[in-house]
Amino acid sequence: MKVFAVICVLAVLSGCHARSVPRDDWTSWEDTVEKLQDYFTDLSSKADDMVKDIKSHQISRELDTLIQDSIAELTMYQEDLQTKLAPYTQEAGERLAKDLQKMGAKLQEHMNKGRDQMEKYNEELRTMMQQNADDVRARVSAYTHKLKKRLNKDTQEIKRHVSGYFEELKSRTSDNIEDVRTRLDPYFAQVRDNAQAKISTLNDLLKTQMENVKTQIEATGEDLRSAVEEKMEEALFLARVSPLASEPFSVVISKHVHHARGRYLHVSPVGLLNSRSEMSNPVREVVTLQLGHYSNFVGTHWWNLQDASLSYDPETPPGDIESDVVFREGQTQGGHVTHTPRLIAMDLKGSLRTLRQEGSLYETEEETPAVTWDGSLMRHEESPPVKNTFLKDLDKLERGEILTEADFYSNSQPQCSAAAVSVDTVNSQLARRQRGYRLEGSVKVWSDFLRIHLHPRTISVIHQYNHDGEAHRLEAFGQGEALLQGSVLEDLEDRLHFFVEECDYLQGFQVFCDLADGFAGLGSKVTEMLQDSYGGRGILTFGLAPVSHPDSTPMKDLYHQLNCTLGTVHLASNSSFFCPLTLRGGLGRRPSSPTMFPHLTYDPSLWYHSSSVLALALDAFTSPYRLRNNSVPMWQVADTLAVSGRKVVAAYGAVPFPMMRGSSLPDALSACEDGLPWKPLSACSEPADGRCYGQWATLKGFEGQKLISSLAPGVKPPTPLHSLHSGEDVLASYISSFYPTCPLTLQLVSTPSKLTPPFPQIFSQAVGAQGFLQSQPPLTGCKRPPCLTFSGFDSFHKLIHLFVSAAPAPLVSSVPVMTSLQSGPALGPWLSELHRGASAFDIRRVAPSFLSQGPELADYKEALEQLRLLSRCYRDDSGGVVRSSSEEDDD
Repeated sequence: MKVFAVICVLAVLSGCHARSVPRDDWTSWEDTVEKLQDYFTDLSSKADDMVKDIKSHQISRELDTLIQDSIAELTMYQEDLQTKLAPYTQEAGERLAKDLQKMGAKLQEHMNKGRDQMEKYNEELRTMMQQNADDVRARVSAYTHKLKKRLNKDTQEIKRHVSGYFEELKSRTSDNIEDVRTRLDPYFAQVRDNAQAKISTLNDLLKTQMENVKTQIEATGEDLRSAVEEKMEEALFLARVSPLASEPFSVVISKHVHHARGRYLHVSPVGLLNSRSEMSNPVREVVTLQLGHYSNFVGTHWWNLQDASLSYDPETPPGDIESDVVFREGQTQGGHVTHTPRLIAMDLKGSLRTLRQEGSLYETEEETPAVTWDGSLMRHEESPPVKNTFLKDLDKLERGEILTEADFYSNSQPQCSAAAVSVDTVNSQLARRQRGYRLEGSVKVWSDFLRIHLHPRTISVIHQYNHDGEAHRLEAFGQGEALLQGSVLEDLEDRLHFFVEECDYLQGFQVFCDLADGFAGLGSKVTEMLQDSYGGRGILTFGLAPVSHPDSTPMKDLYHQLNCTLGTVHLASNSSFFCPLTLRGGLGRRPSSPTMFPHLTYDPSLWYHSSSVLALALDAFTSPYRLRNNSVPMWQVADTLAVSGRKVVAAYGAVPFPMMRGSSLPDALSACEDGLPWKPLSACSEPADGRCYGQWATLKGFEGQKLISSLAPGVKPPTPLHSLHSGEDVLASYISSFYPTCPLTLQLVSTPSKLTPPFPQIFSQAVGAQGFLQSQPPLTGCKRPPCLTFSGFDSFHKLIHLFVSAAPAPLVSSVPVMTSLQSGPALGPWLSELHRGASAFDIRRVAPSFLSQGPELADYKEALEQLRLLSRCYRDDSGGVVRSSSEEDDD
């Protein structure tokens, strides 16, 4: 390579020094080529000589040696430098890693602090928005008040003007009337004379006819008087030998006539009549919706309790509960006044048994369908279901029959009573048979123990799904959501419009909805429709779930859990507040043992029993907005409990409230100083730290008991409760000792929940006839006293029926109940447990059919996320600061 470079350099130099040769000196091209070849040969030899000279020169050899020595020294320096720098490099790398780790930890800490600050800001923003909403509500209320005053002022002014106009019109009309009278007097005189002549002629004819009629009536009266005197003598004789002789016989007769048939048709309850006369305190109506079979079980017991509390005696003072709130007045085709529930009850095909869908109160003629088939016909008839003993007795009473002595004692043991004889009313006659009613084995559906009449627009049957059997069951949430469309939606809207349009002051809706089956989906759509159509009204929703389901399987239990989860999210979102009610130990697939009460002996597996306990609690929960005086509207109850958007509330109840007969409220509460007397009714345990956002406590049924202590002057009170001067102060002080910082609202209702057949006798021996605890158990073995019976007199289709006999030992006829609705941190773990139970598996793999009819997978995941966020609203520390999601995940 070097040789070639030298040759190129020499060629260039030689070319620079070449001389130009004239064209004339060329002899031929061969000579030129030969000379050029010789030239290059000579040049190559000279280049080789020059290379040899350069290689042999001393400077070149020294330069090669120097280069080799420099390369060796550089190699040594490199190895030495690598040896010395290696420890420093490793140390610097470790130090850099530690610094990076510290920086990451500080960055994570700052991010967590930033997240906490953001959550604080969100909470403050939510609080500010709530305050602003309250401010806007207050301003709107003030503006409304001012507008009302302005309208009243304008109305008064218009009334004054109109009054002046009417006075002027009246004076002018009087003048005109006087003028017309003056002109018409001659004509009236002539007409009067003609009329008097005709009346005289007619009077003569009538006198002749009256003489004939008088003669016939006197003959008939003599016969009737003799017959009545015979009956009266017999009745008076029997009245003298009975303990009722101290009371005038006419009074006994009138009382019996008043009680005998008032329940069914033509006697209005006293409360219903009195409420209409109090125009200053208008009735705020409530429409009830029952969605699902178990909800109808609870609702049937609840309506039976309301019917038992109605009074048909005009001498009895009205109770605390205003029955017009939930009952409506109607009229049959025969002109009889009726009082039926303002109710819409939805259930599946085959769930009514002996009950007609249109009811039996308003008899309608059934149209026989026309048969156009000309061929042979084969008719198949199915025998109707057999009615139980209670329904048969109820039919007898509706037909005006009196239950005989054999009916009273056919299925019961003889008992003794202080009152040997009494006049039977409908309730008292059924109460005589109550010990003989053993409906636990005969109640299949809720209509088997329904004792009231329903309006034809009340029952709505869903024919797409069956109540019994394995096929066509309403088991999934999506099935219920898809139901509310087409004919089902139109039918529900028609029924709602019928009941709503006849209300003057509708305050809202109370919804009883099944939570564990497809009715949870239907209820979510129904409440959404109510919220869209009646947004300004209260919507109080109670989600009901039984302790157990018949023919349950692991897959059905999974469906129940998913339905409860989705139902809680959607029903809470669409309602003013949502309260789950169940005696189960939890809503998951493996709940703990059912809720037990110290003075109840109910069977949790029987829907007939568990629904009766929840109905007693509901009677107290719904009392605040059903009171006759000082009632609280639905929206105020919801605002008190649904604090800052926390719409899920937990329920607790003491059934019955443990109070000794003849004692006082401080005595009863002092006996429970170690713990509150109520038990969970929402599968949610009470908080141990006593923290709560809002609480509504109700004590119902203390009638005849003392609310304060009656200690003699100078006697030291045994507890601080005995020194208070009102029942509200006693109860507030007691509850505040367990919840010292909780906002508390109290409601005391004197009237108890009255128990009449067919309410099950699920109370222990320690409970007396009025539901209060007794010191000694009642005597069970004593002889039956002799019965005294007498017949009444029969007139005008047997209007009067008298029956006197010995009554059995008193059963529990009323019961006091104490309940509490709470919104507090205890609901956080309960909602989180629901979320974890539904998020613990892949629904597409475990239960793919659950989503076959909806909801979509994305909607399902969104509902679970809403449930997670809802549970965080209830989870805070002692300062009320919501915890971070990382801490929640650690839990």
